[in-house]
Amino acid sequence: MLIEKFCDENLNEEYKEMSLKLCEKLNKMNPSPLLKGRSKSLACGIVHAIGFVNFLFDSTTKML
Repeated sequence: MLIEKFCDENLNEEYKEMSLKLCEKLNKMNPSPLLKGRSKSLACGIVHAIGFVNFLFDSTTKML
């Protein structure tokens, strides 16, 4: 899966778990927003959203 690979290579286990949990929640929605769009774009959006709410892009945050 794209999310797992990206998080393994660039982030950590915690980001991977949060991203996969969000992916699961989106998949359970009716209709699932994951049915539309490209998988790379969706994976990027999920990881970006998790990073954003956890201050990953904040200049005062230490990099992983």
